[in-house]
Amino acid sequence: MRGRRILADYGHRAELLYAPDTTALPFANGEFGCVLCNAVLEHIPQPRDAHIREMWRVLRPRGVLIINETPNKYLPVDFHTLHLPLTNWLPSRVAHRIGVALGRFDPARTDWESSGWRGLGWYELVAPISDWELIPERTHWRHRILTALGLPASLLDPYPCWLLRRVR
Repeated sequence: MRGRRILADYGHRAELLYAPDTTALPFANGEFGCVLCNAVLEHIPQPRDAHIREMWRVLRPRGVLIINETPNKYLPVDFHTLHLPLTNWLPSRVAHRIGVALGRFDPARTDWESSGWRGLGWYELVAPISDWELIPERTHWRHRILTALGLPASLLDPYPCWLLRRVR
């Protein structure tokens, strides 16, 4: 509620969305100036291209897509589900077996593919969309170095915050 009031004070609105099918959002093309996806994409089984394209579709030109609190699949540790090294790089069945065998994942659970164990990678995020520019993170020295190298600033963050501006 407080977030909605703050946004309203600035002339914006916030929509909390529950959509059974996030590949077909009930909004017009370019309806939003900002789309925030917080701690969601890791829970969508791969491939996620259609979901990412749909968020991009409802974003207006010069609007910003914010991907936040989604674990970084490029790092050598799963910080989200199993909290084990390298499991997020393994085939799904192998990672699941290791998680169960080590008591990190309950074998009675049926939500393995949406448990968040794999995370999201930068190139997986930007591959299905076009006409974007990155608004780089600059809070740490590593962000400034990666930006200077032409890489995404949050490439090495466990839970990166990626802001993409829609150019057209």
